[in-house]
Amino acid sequence: MTKQHFGRMRTPAGLNLRVVLAAVLLLLLTTGDGCAQTAAGRPGPGFDCEKATTGLEQIICTDPVLGPLDGALTEAWKTRRAMPGDTATQEALLADQRAWLRARIGTCAVPAVADAEPNQRFKAIPCLITLYRQRIAALGGRLPAPLPVPAGNRTGVLHPMCLEALWHVGGGMEQDDDPGDRPPPVVDLATCRAGTAHIPITDRSVPGQPTTEDEFFDAERTDYSFQGPAGFFGYHLVGRTASGISIYSVEDSGGGTGLFSALLTVREDGRTLNLVQVLPAGDRCTGGLESARLGADGKVRTKSYLTPADVGLLMAEAAGHSAEEPPYDTLASCSACCFGLRVDDVDPASGDTRLLGVTFDERPEVPDDDPSGACLVRAVTRTAATASFPIHFDEARLVTLDRTFRASCRR
Repeated sequence: MTKQHFGRMRTPAGLNLRVVLAAVLLLLLTTGDGCAQTAAGRPGPGFDCEKATTGLEQIICTDPVLGPLDGALTEAWKTRRAMPGDTATQEALLADQRAWLRARIGTCAVPAVADAEPNQRFKAIPCLITLYRQRIAALGGRLPAPLPVPAGNRTGVLHPMCLEALWHVGGGMEQDDDPGDRPPPVVDLATCRAGTAHIPITDRSVPGQPTTEDEFFDAERTDYSFQGPAGFFGYHLVGRTASGISIYSVEDSGGGTGLFSALLTVREDGRTLNLVQVLPAGDRCTGGLESARLGADGKVRTKSYLTPADVGLLMAEAAGHSAEEPPYDTLASCSACCFGLRVDDVDPASGDTRLLGVTFDERPEVPDDDPSGACLVRAVTRTAATASFPIHFDEARLVTLDRTFRASCRR
């Protein structure tokens, strides 16, 4: 049986336990003044990140070290300004602070838009961290406690945020965006390592299974504009093709209940990561990846979650008719309505996908108030002539399943 690299902590409904907990913590993690904290309760910047517009503000609001440093700088400045002094001293102090604030952008080459080019951000962050620490010390302030760097940040481990930069600039969760004439994003590895060295990596590999096949690494996302728990971005290396393309399966959570997954195909030369393709992406049961495995033929065999409505659509497409009619139009479609698995062979270079069919690893569970879904389950076992799972339907058998469903489930 294919191992699940994604959602090792999924509930039977297809939900990631971290995502479920995030929804609960969202109700709990706010500070008294309305400023967001990370899930670890670290203080944030000295300004409202919901109003962040400039590249500098966006970088500060999404970095776990710069956010607290900005807050510490604000406190240090307030304390210093409150000290007694004559008018000339106070005016000189104010002019010095304003000059420092202006100089940050030029000194660290901060991009005007935070996500315009990932390498600019990676270059700017270490420079800004150094400047902030120096300025806080100059004002007599107190530095925030440093982030712990766990064993996951070991030499040779690709930082998840290096891949996240490719995912984000390459379309990320918004796969409907038209890239237009934008060139494929490229991440310089040395620059990325320097710009992410302060962000802890969590090793979620299977205990006692040190092989590459069982490795999974993620890093916590920081977003001080979101008053709730931090999200995360993680990856598993599916494999590398003979033509030199690396295939990564990735998971992306913004901190709410969504959990997006996809395949990234990347060319690596030891110095850079070059995005080739962003392949099928979805949120949990609406297309989220269950597993991916590289075959000897260079194709990637993927299994992705389907809702009842997705299964109905594939049946209708195989049979050559619309799914916008009874009984298809009442089949459930939601990110928590996992019903079956779509199986595909994917070409990692071109992104071409060939549907191999639909698999039901176990009997689908449907709510009592979903008669169409319950009828589809009965149609599955009736068409397969068995109640034993797993059951697989190739395209030809999907046509037969479609015929059974239409005959027995039409209202």
